[in-house]
Amino acid sequence: IARVFGGLDWAVTSGTSVFSAGGPDTDGRFKIIYSKKYTSTDPRAVIEDVVRLCGQLNVEFLGVDRGAGHTNNLMLHDRMQWTKVIEFAYVPRQREGMKWDQKSQCFILDRTFALDSTIYKLKNQKVVFPKYDSFGKTFFPDIVGVFTEYNDYLKKIEYKHPSEIPDDFFHSLTYMLLAHQINTKYSGGRYGV
Repeated sequence: IARVFGGLDWAVTSGTSVFSAGGPDTDGRFKIIYSKKYTSTDPRAVIEDVVRLCGQLNVEFLGVDRGAGHTNNLMLHDRMQWTKVIEFAYVPRQREGMKWDQKSQCFILDRTFALDSTIYKLKNQKVVFPKYDSFGKTFFPDIVGVFTEYNDYLKKIEYKHPSEIPDDFFHSLTYMLLAHQINTKYSGGRYGV
């Protein structure tokens, strides 16, 4: 893997945050090379470790959850030497699937659009995971527990998960894939990248 991207989901409600790293392989599929769940509720410990991992893995771009972690992301950004931090904020509905918001300096995502994009890549085998024994037991429940439900108020499908099954790895994966997509599509300085 020539270029490595990362994703970080700050999970306040479940008590776990998830960091993932990966990049496109020579076959054009996105290969996950590392993931870690943090049970610490101290964001400083998570930041310290993510900075270390980004350095060790040569992560160029790190997609992060703005909703639950904007203050944490500012601290993370200050600590990164070579990794560019890209914040993403979900909204329940917007016309564009993804747009750059100059005022908040982050990408605003239609939540369903963003998660649909990840599901599409998974279904079409565009993402490669490590062997199940060493990886799947920890991280796959975060994907297989996700389901869709029609929201009458929003008049659209939305993604949910049972309260006892977190979806943190699913969001970490989504932020990582979007960081790659943005860098590929808008290389050359657009959108703060």
